[in-house]
Amino acid sequence: MSKLCDFVELDEEAIEPTPCQLVRGSSLSKVHNLFLLLGLQNAYVTDRGKLIGVVSVNELREVVSDIYAGKAALKYMDPSFHGA
Repeated sequence: MSKLCDFVELDEEAIEPTPCQLVRGSSLSKVHNLFLLLGLQNAYVTDRGKLIGVVSVNELREVVSDIYAGKAALKYMDPSFHGA
């Protein structure tokens, strides 16, 4: 219980001052443009107001890189694909 009273030092850069929300089903193009234009580090994915996920800039870069490398169809569209 004493831990609840402890002071927590939060890194200002770890907290997004204006978080971005994406709706489930947002296109990769839209998400990519938002990250580029707004300089986002992450965005929250919601479905009918309920948080269902978080997308980071690093994950987005990986997906775009995989698309250009031709791996995206297997890795992101086939649920049985487990390789990297």
